[in-house]
Amino acid sequence: MRLFIRLMREIHKILGTLLSVLFLMWFISGMVMIYKRFPNVNRIIHKYQTSLPDSLPDIQLLSGVLPDSASIRSLSIEMEREQALFNISTDKRKFKLSADTLLQEVKFGEVTFAEIESYAKRFANGNIARVDTLRQLEQWIPMSSFRSHFPIYKFIYDDPDKSYLYVSSTTGKALQFVTKSDRFWAWLGPIPHFLYFWQLRQDAKLWNSVVSWLSGLGAIMCLAGGVMGIYSYVVVWKRRKKFRSPYKKWDFKWHHITGFFFGFFVFMFILSGFMSLNSLPKWFMKNEDTTLSERLFDEEPLVLNELQGDYRAILAAYPGEVKEIGLKRYEDRQFYTVQTTEESLTLEVVGNEVRPLRLTQQEVEGKLNKVLGHPYTITLMTEPDNYYGGNPRRTPLPAYRVEVQDNDRTTLYVSVENGRTRHYTARSRIERWIYPAFHTFKVKPFVGNPLARDIFLWILLIGGTVVSFTGVVLGIKYIKRLFTRKRRK
Repeated sequence: MRLFIRLMREIHKILGTLLSVLFLMWFISGMVMIYKRFPNVNRIIHKYQTSLPDSLPDIQLLSGVLPDSASIRSLSIEMEREQALFNISTDKRKFKLSADTLLQEVKFGEVTFAEIESYAKRFANGNIARVDTLRQLEQWIPMSSFRSHFPIYKFIYDDPDKSYLYVSSTTGKALQFVTKSDRFWAWLGPIPHFLYFWQLRQDAKLWNSVVSWLSGLGAIMCLAGGVMGIYSYVVVWKRRKKFRSPYKKWDFKWHHITGFFFGFFVFMFILSGFMSLNSLPKWFMKNEDTTLSERLFDEEPLVLNELQGDYRAILAAYPGEVKEIGLKRYEDRQFYTVQTTEESLTLEVVGNEVRPLRLTQQEVEGKLNKVLGHPYTITLMTEPDNYYGGNPRRTPLPAYRVEVQDNDRTTLYVSVENGRTRHYTARSRIERWIYPAFHTFKVKPFVGNPLARDIFLWILLIGGTVVSFTGVVLGIKYIKRLFTRKRRK
């Protein structure tokens, strides 16, 4: 027992000395992360897209252009290079057709700088002060995937927000847009929290390994500290029948007290960070049905002559606001996904009436009967649970909750308003509890009560900060003692 305790003490002391500064950075940046994320142009890009024109051709005309044998897998109408296009994928090939009465196939040449500059002028309330041509990644475009867009044009504006816009030379589309405020908060929050330093993040495998090793070692450090913390209280209780810390110095004492009360949450924060990049081992609770997700998301071909209304009614209902329209299908129901300046909508058109999509239980059961080989129960849920409903945009309510009587203990959530399906098994539920549940606490009772969640997170993060700060102090003292001993020798 003594040897084990001594081993735990050494592990906690050595790893704590090495990692406590990192933990302190994670907890402080975590406070910022409650409110701020890493900039992402996709959150704002639709504001700057050109809207679809009011005059577009009848979608039925496509039947005369596409091969008779073509099975349409996807279809969208969007603006590209200031031209309205039908983007169509069939089982044979992809088509890009001009959205006019000619429906000619379009093949674009290289994007010119003049086009890119004209596009860039839509962003920011100011003039373009400078344009840099980048052939190397930098802090606001740190992922290796951006390399395929080289050279990247960086537009620097003279607006009050000191904005930067990064545009691909290959597609002519925005890759990133950041303001002075975005950069400030990113340096305080997401960058240190995720280790999003571009020199590291550009190598995805290396970044993944570094974060995984640091968080994995951090979890071991927390476990060793938990053993030591409990053992110290047990020793005091046995000797004095009192529940108090045996340490007198403020740094040891408060590290012990806060570690005892917040240690579990510190451990779970770190473990969930590890699990954000990793999965449970393959041998742990294997899923028997490995193709269910593929079957669930396999969509039926689109059938243009079965449409019940004219998609152009959407343009009339949202004049000057529609950026993209996509045609989708759920069983025999065909509908449209619509991106406007401010929101994403799922609509159906019946005659000239435009209305929100509402899938019926019968339609959902029709699809489930094709893909499920086990009995199931289906209920309409209007309140969120721990796995669905916490994010109105990603997991909208109401939804159909489907409990499947299979060995994987499968649960499905099918959105009434768009048909999107979330798929959970016993294995994936465990993974979800580790991450993101124990990292963001977007679970009951905090779903629908963001203030309570924020207060709870602040308490945990402050506790973790005190544990980490006292760990930094103890680590510095430990290093000083090591150097003092060496000098004496």
